[in-house]
Amino acid sequence: MNFITLLQYSLAAGALLGLYIAFRLFTRKPNQLANWLLSVLILLMAVQSLLVAFDTQNFFTRFPHLSKISWLIPMLFGPMLYLFVRKLTARNPRLFPIEIIHFIPVLVTLFYLLPYFIETNSKTVAYFSDLEVDRQDDFGLIRQVTLFQVFFYLVYSLKSLAQYDHRIYDTFSDVENVKLDWLKKAIYFLLVIFFAAVLAVTLNNKYLPVLTEMYHYYLHFLVVIAAVYWIGFKTLRQSQLFPKLKVKAIISADNAGNTPFAEDDLAPADIHDAEPIGLPGLPKKYRKYTLKPAVLEKYYDRLNTIMETQKPYQQSDLTIQELADQLQVPRQYLLYLIHSHLDKNFYDFINQYRVTAAQELFTTIPEQPTSKLVIAQKVGFTSEVAMEAAFIRLTQQTSEAFIKNEATDF
Repeated sequence: MNFITLLQYSLAAGALLGLYIAFRLFTRKPNQLANWLLSVLILLMAVQSLLVAFDTQNFFTRFPHLSKISWLIPMLFGPMLYLFVRKLTARNPRLFPIEIIHFIPVLVTLFYLLPYFIETNSKTVAYFSDLEVDRQDDFGLIRQVTLFQVFFYLVYSLKSLAQYDHRIYDTFSDVENVKLDWLKKAIYFLLVIFFAAVLAVTLNNKYLPVLTEMYHYYLHFLVVIAAVYWIGFKTLRQSQLFPKLKVKAIISADNAGNTPFAEDDLAPADIHDAEPIGLPGLPKKYRKYTLKPAVLEKYYDRLNTIMETQKPYQQSDLTIQELADQLQVPRQYLLYLIHSHLDKNFYDFINQYRVTAAQELFTTIPEQPTSKLVIAQKVGFTSEVAMEAAFIRLTQQTSEAFIKNEATDF
């Protein structure tokens, strides 16, 4: 068995594995809509895997119309991955009619290829007998459009994940279980594979057989499906990002929070500011409004009082909505207060209190056999790892370095 044959068998086996992963995703309830979208993507990749595995002239001479199916399916990869990322990171995921726009290119291509699909078998077989025409078509405009589309959606998927990162730091006081770094790494890896594909297509068009022999499409696609299947397995293990019981805690433009805002609290933003900061999440007409100074001070004093007396930061899974409910203020007010008055995001604001409390415990009970985990949980961290991440982020040193510095000073 030669190397190419081994790759073909691997692709065929990969198609069967794809069916299993797609079934598991489709029947899993957490992050349900995102799971459905990813299961469709993996099914498409499983079908494409079979077409790639049997991408030979003999096979397509017997089933000529399938050759152009392998042109259409890759045009769905980018949109499906992007929609999966969007719905996975959405507070209230749902499909919108406008999102049909993502599938316009594949519909246009289908219409363009329609004459080929309705052609008789004899004429399509004759088409395959002309290898030069077949080759030019295979690396022609449709392939180039597909490559551009894949690149576009990979970049926009990363952009959506960057927006999600910003949102979770303004929503949760602990982000360890909601970060999607693994997904970002997978998409960056797919970008590397994409550039390898672009290089291969370019070399094919330049008739450089010595260089193109180093690149095998079978191997390329096997790596692609391995990366996407890995995303599937990771998604199967991903907990619900936005639990329904805590849906009110998630920042979103369509979530006004539990406490209604009062127009008397608002004032137009200073038009002389270079970048006036408006209140996030309010109706459109109030987007460029801010809190009046007196109102801002009132809520700032109330926030300080509650943080010092009730110590809500000791609740490890505290969210901005829950803190706003304790303050009896709209979530938008609290977010604006933390952003503009304290120049922080919610995560840094809460964890600064936790770090300070941990530092006090480290200095007041240095000789007691109290583990770091006990101290971390006492001040509100979910784990020692979470505490170390906050220490490094907010103090630029580890807790161990802080303890050593304190001992030296003493």
